[in-house]
Amino acid sequence: MPVKKEVLGILRRCDVFLGLTDDELSKISALPSCQVRLYKAGQVLFREEEEAETLYIVVEGRVLLTMKMLVGTKIQEEVVDAITKGSILGWASLVVPHTFTFNARCLIPSKLLSIKGSELLQFLNKEPYIGYEVTKSILRVSSSRLRDVQRLLLSNKIQRTP
Repeated sequence: MPVKKEVLGILRRCDVFLGLTDDELSKISALPSCQVRLYKAGQVLFREEEEAETLYIVVEGRVLLTMKMLVGTKIQEEVVDAITKGSILGWASLVVPHTFTFNARCLIPSKLLSIKGSELLQFLNKEPYIGYEVTKSILRVSSSRLRDVQRLLLSNKIQRTP
């Protein structure tokens, strides 16, 4: 399958780009940094508090999101979510202060689409309708993940990092 067609298909299935037309998705797929890459099991994509530069979409595989939490009297890295096909991570690359709030590590070999956040932001500023739709979706995703973390904390069902 040609790369551009593959990228277009990935964007169509991504929770943040649902509802955009093929023409709008084609513009995003044409961004120079928009690339599909393979990652090994255990490979770290980013760490909590690092500068957020890249938005990722999971094409295949599973990426664990973890963060430091106080458990009892100890600060430990705990699993807060597992990101799978069609979902994004690294949305902090589009939102000031552009700092990651989680750690992200591939649990199994994974295929991800990556887009440089600054490049996508520049595009979204030039295309305000698309920017508005993407922003609404990012807010939905971030709100959902915050609720997941809250439920985890309230249920005391925190998982140890594998």
